[in-house]
Amino acid sequence: LWGHQVAEIYNQYRIYYQSSGAEQKILANDSLVPRSEHLLHQILDYLRPPEVGRMLDMGCGNGGLLRSFSRIMPKWSLSGLDLSDIERDNVVRIPGVEAFYTGNIDEVAGAFDMIFLLHTLEHIPEPNLVLCKLRQKLAAQGAMIFQVPNYRQNPFDLLIADHATHFSVETLSSVLINAGLAVGTMADGWVRKEITVVARPGTVAAMPAVDCAKTVSEVETCIQWLSDVKTQAMDLARSKPIAVFGTSIAATWLFGQMPDQVALFVDEDPCRIGRTHMDRPILAPQEIPEGMTVYLPLAPVIAEHLAMRLGQQGRQYVAPPCLSYGPDQG
Repeated sequence: LWGHQVAEIYNQYRIYYQSSGAEQKILANDSLVPRSEHLLHQILDYLRPPEVGRMLDMGCGNGGLLRSFSRIMPKWSLSGLDLSDIERDNVVRIPGVEAFYTGNIDEVAGAFDMIFLLHTLEHIPEPNLVLCKLRQKLAAQGAMIFQVPNYRQNPFDLLIADHATHFSVETLSSVLINAGLAVGTMADGWVRKEITVVARPGTVAAMPAVDCAKTVSEVETCIQWLSDVKTQAMDLARSKPIAVFGTSIAATWLFGQMPDQVALFVDEDPCRIGRTHMDRPILAPQEIPEGMTVYLPLAPVIAEHLAMRLGQQGRQYVAPPCLSYGPDQG
């Protein structure tokens, strides 16, 4: 049943729909930059790759990462792999792209110095099987780069229907080790609310322990936090409708819980401002009517900083409750 539901989602899916296909931007050093570009600078600073090489992006979508990689490393040969060929024309036009593949990893030709799976692994029902196949496409000294959501920092990830797995640091490490990969670095700060991993071919003597009871307790905490977010937002909207910050999963979910209490959406991404979402206008922060409360359904690590920065513009921004795990949950 889940597989059929996911297939329906993918058949109708259009990447970055709210911004007409433009890649999501994140705030880095007080500037909005494409998420892939921000991550690439950190990855390349860590790996120090040669000027020439081959890169494969699995789950390439419309080529956001390939486009950023092409600008930063123009002498590399690039390939993309995705479930369908709907974005083929957009991808093959990117400078440096030599091939575009759909579906079958076995058809991918040659070996690669870098293989990226950014926000891809969590969509795969059998990650070990896929990673073992990809491992065979990796050059002897190559690196695989992963990024998956960190549900402990951002419980909104638990709401995403097509995520087959919600990884923790421990479970992600186990999956990679089983596939014959050794973790070089695992960071949760390169992009906030995400876990980023650089791994290379290799073996590890001992598997990391996974405390199942602790994981269950963490998930229960996350689910209760989501309930608290809904309650807080509805309390704020008792007297008059509120604005909701963002136009992605979290904002959409919150709107679905209280559609009559949401007057508009707020976003800083110029590709989204001026459009509509759920039949509500999307405004820039400076366009919000005076006296309107803006609720921030975001990971607390992001919302608190944003509330302080944007609150200086004379509007009331409300961050969600703190997300606190007990001492037995780490």
